[in-house]
Amino acid sequence: MLGERLFPLIHSMYPDMAGKITGMLLELDNSELLHMLEYRESLKAKVDPRVSLLSLGFLLLGYLLGGLTIDAVGSVTGRNPAGMPCLVVKQTKLKA
Repeated sequence: MLGERLFPLIHSMYPDMAGKITGMLLELDNSELLHMLEYRESLKAKVDPRVSLLSLGFLLLGYLLGGLTIDAVGSVTGRNPAGMPCLVVKQTKLKA
């Protein structure tokens, strides 16, 4: 029930990641979920770090599969599935 109420709110912020983020949030206590439904700034505070985590995961997966490149100074070229610029990698010690 809470997931059905959370999903549309998250979908309005991050449509391509709404299902995954909703699932991640449903691991929290119900009292915390109810608080997020009442106070949108609380919801955003919980959603944004999860978006960053998913973006980093997509970035690393794309790198490992050869779809993204990391240049010598450590910046990243590519976009995540939501079309947002990918996170900047500060160290380039990744190896495929």
